[in-house]
Amino acid sequence: MLGRGPVLRHRAEAVQADRPTLKFCRPEDHLAVPEREAGMSEDALPPDYQQIMSIVRKAGGPARVKDVGIELGLDVEVKGRLEPLRGKLTKLSGRGRLRKLPDGRFQIIP
Repeated sequence: MLGRGPVLRHRAEAVQADRPTLKFCRPEDHLAVPEREAGMSEDALPPDYQQIMSIVRKAGGPARVKDVGIELGLDVEVKGRLEPLRGKLTKLSGRGRLRKLPDGRFQIIP
């Protein structure tokens, strides 16, 4: 038993050498909805987010979540159907694309 320590340590080092090294990334490097930067177009957004931006722009002013849901063809009368959409609108506002007003409506940031 006394002589097994160095052998086990050697095997452990060999196993470690065979493992691939982990590369850590920053979460913001892989955002589906990137932060808004100067000169960045809406083409950088996923298609569903581009559609939401188009609907809010066509509203001509602040748009309610329910109105955007109607335009998308969602069943807005069913409780909870608008929550994923509200999350997307909130994400767009958090990334500098929309402004969320105190009354819960959203508008395009010029």
